[in-house]
Amino acid sequence: MHIIGFEKDLDTFAPYVADTGENVGSRILETFPQIDVLLTGHQHRLIERMVGHTAVLQPGNNARMLGQVDLEFEDGKLIESTPKLLYSGDQIDDISIVDMLKDIQDYTNRFLDEPIGFVPNNDLYIDNPFQARLHKHKIVTFINQVQLEASKAMLSATSLGNDVTGFQSEITIRNVLSTYVYPNTLTVIQIDGHHLRQALEKNAEYFVLKDGNITFNPKYSYPKIEHYNYDMFDGIAYEIRVSNPLGSRIVSLKYAGRQVKDDDQFTLVLNNYRASGGGEFEMYQKMPIVREIQIDIAELMTEYIRRHLVLNIQNIQNIKITTE
Repeated sequence: MHIIGFEKDLDTFAPYVADTGENVGSRILETFPQIDVLLTGHQHRLIERMVGHTAVLQPGNNARMLGQVDLEFEDGKLIESTPKLLYSGDQIDDISIVDMLKDIQDYTNRFLDEPIGFVPNNDLYIDNPFQARLHKHKIVTFINQVQLEASKAMLSATSLGNDVTGFQSEITIRNVLSTYVYPNTLTVIQIDGHHLRQALEKNAEYFVLKDGNITFNPKYSYPKIEHYNYDMFDGIAYEIRVSNPLGSRIVSLKYAGRQVKDDDQFTLVLNNYRASGGGEFEMYQKMPIVREIQIDIAELMTEYIRRHLVLNIQNIQNIKITTE
């Protein structure tokens, strides 16, 4: 059986993420303890263990690991299961396949390393991903700019992947795919001020205070790293006060210079994963869909760069994150 990830701790079965239906592996284990093997994915975790009678595997992502389950039978009855992960880098290449794919690989590398644009000020490179979130890096403004142009929405929200590079002075397609790593498309929803504030409050959970300093909430690194679940918006100006209790951290929210009211209406463009409620953003599921743009965001970014060639991105600091 192949399913997604786990919503509960596999030792205690205590919940560690909201049960949104996105991950139901623990529910399956609890409901069907007679399952012999459970092969999972989605969360990019490295799991090789027995849970009760069941051998459980999850081999990370990007083909780094291979999952293998050894099953021993006696008189037609399963008597032992051994799940294990094998590091793909330790495997010996099949030279015949390597030779067969060499031309394709060479072509792909030339394609990925083709220059498509330039950053004259060399200011779209990310050397500290957390600071890029804390102070809204220009690359965030760039992605939102691409989304707004493609969608004609009033507001845009995007996140940064867990490990992002940004752009060097010479931009290649490889840079784009290393900066926006997921095959997401765009969804435009209609959202009111009340639900917009709810979404911002959810994003504000990303930050905590430790020894008086702002850092990220540990829950975004366990059971899996998910910094990509913190979104940054353009089209509005807002303040997150990290010292306030959860649910009351958005102390200012303005559109076009005035405070947003609960019944104000906006169109918001965001990726299809988030629009579906992914990352525990259930408020988006209630919002009507205005339109969907079935083009990968990375492709939209690439075409934008090709059209403009030179990227001079403004440093729009519309997100204020404070302690008091």
